[in-house]
Amino acid sequence: MRNIKAISAVTATLLIIAIIYWQRGEYHSNSTTPQSKWPPPNHQVQMRNPTATDHSEWALRLKSRDSANDLESITTTFKEAKECLLYHTALNEIISDLNDNRLDDLSNETLESLKHIDATSEKYLLLFRRTQSLCADSDQKTVATVYTNSVIKAALMGSKDAETCFVISNPNPTRNNISAKEEEILNERYLRYAPTFARNALERGDPYVAVKSLYQYIASPSSHHSGMDTLPLADPYLTWRAARLASFRVTPEQRTRIEGDLTTFEKKHLLQQSDIKQADEWAKNTFYRYFSKTPPIDIDSHAPCYTSPDLAP
Repeated sequence: MRNIKAISAVTATLLIIAIIYWQRGEYHSNSTTPQSKWPPPNHQVQMRNPTATDHSEWALRLKSRDSANDLESITTTFKEAKECLLYHTALNEIISDLNDNRLDDLSNETLESLKHIDATSEKYLLLFRRTQSLCADSDQKTVATVYTNSVIKAALMGSKDAETCFVISNPNPTRNNISAKEEEILNERYLRYAPTFARNALERGDPYVAVKSLYQYIASPSSHHSGMDTLPLADPYLTWRAARLASFRVTPEQRTRIEGDLTTFEKKHLLQQSDIKQADEWAKNTFYRYFSKTPPIDIDSHAPCYTSPDLAP
């Protein structure tokens, strides 16, 4: 009976997804997101407007800010573009679910695998619903180009959210569909600016950058070399201090994870015990002064990248 209920939940979720797509005429088994040439022939990543055929709400809003060059407008531009990147991620995952051969016969799936399929489908359906009105019919590569250029511009203009989002996000927001030269440009940009942005964020105790910087210290070396291998590690003292503050601000489960990472970091003997004591004292005082009465944050949500925390996955 439990298996039947799980199967029913999966089926119902995917049926809703299919209806939404078939009604919009967006689902085709071999469909691909329309793509325009990117970046420009000279390989310089530049701001550009949506194509003439892009009539999405996102494109209309972007055009309305075409001549705006203030920080608030640029920040809105990068956050709305980030939300549309999230839309396209959900779109691709939903199409993948609809084409998943496992869904033709769920009788051989375990209860746990059924729960995973159902939870994943519901997650992307929720993200799709939250971003559909803004991002439906937008061009994914144009969105990606606008995002990569507006987030660096906002960061250079002083946006703290943009600095954070630049550091914690992948240099290539689509993670594929670009040439080696295009990827090299984005990686070089990240290598040039991420260390400065990361230090700025750690100095103010940014929890998202702190957790990423801490992880980079304790992660096992990758067997696959990339252009990111030359990225310098953040200052160890600032990393510890900001990570300790982050551990006070997150959910209990996430605090346990961060405390474990700090223990691993401590064993590397990069800091004197006096430095650790001083950093812990700063973190404790900062927490009680500014954050003790605020609700816990979800450190995995990347909330600074979006216009609303509710949109963060």
